[in-house]
Amino acid sequence: LFVLRTGAFDIVRGGIRVVRVKGAGAFLGEMSAVLGSAPTASVLAAEDSELLRAGGADGDEQNG
Repeated sequence: LFVLRTGAFDIVRGGIRVVRVKGAGAFLGEMSAVLGSAPTASVLAAEDSELLRAGGADGDEQNG
């Protein structure tokens, strides 16, 4: 699970953007890991962005 610090990400299914995630504090994560199913979408950086890993062992900042 990641928390967006800056920037924006597009959630894409079948080559079509279904939602844009933008704004500090927004969450991004892999639902298939929670549901135990195959991934159903891709997440693509729409602009330079900074993420924080939520619940990670070291909380390292991730840049995308």
